[in-house]
Amino acid sequence: MYKKRMNYFLVLCLLGACFSPAVQGEEMPSSFSQPNQKVISNENRSDVEESASQSLQEREDKQQQTKESLTEQEPEENSEEDKESLPLDKPTITYRAYQVKTGWSEFTSFGEVMGDPYQGQALTGIQLVSQSSEAKENVTYQVYSGKTGWQPSVSLGQIAGQTQSQQPIEGVRFQLTGSLASHYDMYYRVYVQQLGWLSWATAEEAAGTSGYGYPVLGLEAQLVEKNQPAPGDTSLPFKENDQVQLTYQTYQVKQGWQNKVNNGFISGSTGKSLPLSGLKMQLISPKWKGSITYQGHFSNLGWQGITHEGEISGTLQANHQLEGLRVNLTEELANQYDVYYQVHVANLGWLGWAKNGESAGTTGFAYPIEGLKVQLVEKDQPAPGSVDRPFISYQPLTVFYQPHVSNQGWLLEASAKEVAGSQSERLEGIKLRLNQHEQLTGGIQYQAHSQDIGWQPWVNDSQLAGTVGKNKRLEAIKIRLTGEIATPYQVYYRVYQKRLGGWQAWCQNSEQAGTVGKGLPIEKIQVYVGKNGQHPRNDSPVIPDVPEKPTTPDLENPSLSAKMKQVQQLLTKEYQHQSIGIYVASINHPNIVAKINEHQQFMPSSLGRLPIIYWTDQQLKTKKIAPTQKYLYTDKVNQFPYAYQKDGTGMLQTKPKGRNYTVQEVLNWTVTTSDNEGTNFLAYHVGNQYDQAFRQEMSRVVGHSWTTPFKASAKDASQVMTGLYHQNGGAFDLYQGVQKNRGIASQMSAPVYHQLGIYQNYYHDVGIVFSDEPYVLAVMSQQAKGEQTVAKLSKEVYQRLK
Repeated sequence: MYKKRMNYFLVLCLLGACFSPAVQGEEMPSSFSQPNQKVISNENRSDVEESASQSLQEREDKQQQTKESLTEQEPEENSEEDKESLPLDKPTITYRAYQVKTGWSEFTSFGEVMGDPYQGQALTGIQLVSQSSEAKENVTYQVYSGKTGWQPSVSLGQIAGQTQSQQPIEGVRFQLTGSLASHYDMYYRVYVQQLGWLSWATAEEAAGTSGYGYPVLGLEAQLVEKNQPAPGDTSLPFKENDQVQLTYQTYQVKQGWQNKVNNGFISGSTGKSLPLSGLKMQLISPKWKGSITYQGHFSNLGWQGITHEGEISGTLQANHQLEGLRVNLTEELANQYDVYYQVHVANLGWLGWAKNGESAGTTGFAYPIEGLKVQLVEKDQPAPGSVDRPFISYQPLTVFYQPHVSNQGWLLEASAKEVAGSQSERLEGIKLRLNQHEQLTGGIQYQAHSQDIGWQPWVNDSQLAGTVGKNKRLEAIKIRLTGEIATPYQVYYRVYQKRLGGWQAWCQNSEQAGTVGKGLPIEKIQVYVGKNGQHPRNDSPVIPDVPEKPTTPDLENPSLSAKMKQVQQLLTKEYQHQSIGIYVASINHPNIVAKINEHQQFMPSSLGRLPIIYWTDQQLKTKKIAPTQKYLYTDKVNQFPYAYQKDGTGMLQTKPKGRNYTVQEVLNWTVTTSDNEGTNFLAYHVGNQYDQAFRQEMSRVVGHSWTTPFKASAKDASQVMTGLYHQNGGAFDLYQGVQKNRGIASQMSAPVYHQLGIYQNYYHDVGIVFSDEPYVLAVMSQQAKGEQTVAKLSKEVYQRLK
C-alpha cells in the first residue's frame, strides 16, 4: 500500500517537473528539499521514471496533434468574401455647390457643409470628386427640381443639376454600391428655405422637399462605418406636398416689391392710392404638368406680351401703371383647374372675378390697379365670388339735347357739340338724354333757371327743364353726370347769348351757364360728354346749327296729311301718358308723320338686330361680300361687346360649332327666326363688331349718333326699317309671312312686313303696312299688356290711314 502511494506521488512530481524550469536544466527550487520530505528508495525510482516517461510522451503526442490540426485549418490564400470582411480605408471625398448668385463654391470635405445656407443662396448644381477608385466606382448622386423632377444619376466628377439656369435644387439622393456599401453607410441632410435643416437621410433615400418650391440652400454628407449610429435624427429627411402651390407678388409705386402671398390673398393695397407697376407669379404643381402665364395692360404701353411664371410683367416705372390683367394655365393644369383673378381699381374698387385669360381691370380710363387676388379653383367648382363686371373699357358717351323755342316749339334733337336753338328766338325749355354706358352706372341731370321762376329742381334723362307754353325765357342752365360715369367722364356745355356778344365760356359739372338777374335769354346751346380733364377750348369752332324749323307736313298730299292729323289726335289723346313711344310715317311722303314720345329710349330686344340686318344687306347689295362667303362659327362670335345673349331664340345655336356657314344662310335665319347667335355671327364677321364704319352708316340712317344696338327709340326703329325697304337688297323680302298673326299684323287685312321685339315686359314692333298709301309704324312699349296695346293701336292707325 505504501509502495503504491509512493508511485502516485512520484508520477505527480514528474508531471509537475515537466512544466517547471528544471525540465530545461534550471535550478530546482529549494522547496523540493525541505527537511520533512520523504526520500524515495532506489527500488521504486525506476517505476516512477517509467510512469513519468509515459506521461511526458503522451503530452508531446497531444501537442503534435494540436499543431497538425491548426496547420490543416489555415488556408493558403484569402477568399473574396474574407477580403470584404477585412477593414477598408475610408475614401476622401470632396464636394462643391453652384450657387444662384455667386457660382461655384470652394470644395469642402465630407462632414463639412456645402454651400452657405445662412446667406439665402439657392443651389442649382452639385459636384463630388475623389481620388479613390472605390469611391469613383461606387458613389452616384442625383438632384430633384419641381420643374424637371428627379434628374438622372451621375458619377463622381460629374455635375448634377444646372449651372446655366435659375432653377433651384429642391432635393438630393446618393447611392453606394460594391465594397464601399459593405463597409460604410452614407448619411446626408439638406438645409431648406423656410424649413432649415431637415433630418438625415441614408443612401437611396431622398432628402429635401417636393411640392413646396423651397430651394436647397446647403448640404452636408458623411461616410459612417457600418453598424455605427447615424450622425443625428433620421425621422424626416424629405417633406412632400402634392397640392398645387400658387404664389404671387406685386411691385408698388414708391414702395417696391411687396411680400409674396399665397392663393387667394391680396397683393398690393386698397384705399392708399398706391398703384402697381409690375407683378410676377410662381406655381408649383407636383402632380400635373403645366404652368401659369400672365399678361398686363400698362398705362402708355397697352397690352404687353405674355409673361411666363417667375418673370416680371411690367417696367416697374411710375408712368407705366398696371391697368389690366389676364392670367392663364397651360397643359394638364388647365384641364384640372380654373384660375380666377380679381383687381381693385382706383375710383371703382373691387371688380368682379375674371378667369382663364379673360380681361380684368380697365382700359381707356387711366385707372391703375392697386390690389389683386389670384385663386386656383378645381374644375366645375363655383367661382370665389361675383363674376359680374370684371373688366370695364372706355366707350364714347353721346349726349342728346332737344330745345323748345318760343314761336317754334320743339326743334330737332342735336348731339355731340351740335348747335341747338335759334338765331332769333329764345329757348324756353330743354330735354337731355345720354346713351347708357354698358358697364358703368349713372346718367345725366340738369337744372334750369327760368324767367319769373328762378332755379327749378334737378331733373333726369329726357325730362323737361324749363317751361313749355308759358312764354318764359330760359336764362341759365347747370348740367352734371351722376353715378360711376361721373368720374372718368365729364359733361361740357356752353350757351349763346346774343346781348352778351354770342358764345360764352365752356362750363362743366354743375357750373352755371348763362346769367341770373339780368333778364337775358339763351338762344342756343352746345353740349357734349368727353373724358374728364379734356376741357374744350373756348375758341373751339362752332359746329353748324341743326335746322331750326321742325319737320313740316308735306303739302303735296293734303288728303294723306289730313288722315295723318287724325292719327296724331289719336296718339295725343290715348297714348301720351303711357310708357310708350310711337312713330308713324308715310313711305312715299316721309314728312307726313304722327308721333308721341318718338325719341324715348327703350331696351329694344330683337329690334336691336335691325341695324346689322340692314348693314349685311347693304354689303351684299354693293357686292362688298358675296352671299356664299363663309365664316367660322365659334364661341368668339358671342363674346364681343354688344353681343346678344347666346342660346336664345334662333337656328344657328342648333348647328355644330367649328364649322363654316355662309352669310346668306345666317342672314336668313336671323330674319326668319329672330336668331340671337345669327345676329352675333353677322355683327362679328360682317359688321366687324360694330366698328367705326358701321357706326357712321347707322348714324346717317337714324339721323343722330348711333352707339349701341341695346338702346333705340320708335323713330330709330322706323328709320332703319324704312331704310331696309328702300335699299331693296333682298333682306326686306325675307320678312314676308314672318309672325303674321302677332303684333302689328294680328288684326290687319293689309300685308305687313315687321320685326317683333319681346323681352320681359317690353313689347315692341316695327313694320311697313302695305295699304293704298304704305306707311311705317313703330311702337315701343314697356307695360304689362304690351301685345294687346300694339294690336289695338295698329288697328286704329290702319282705320285712319287706309
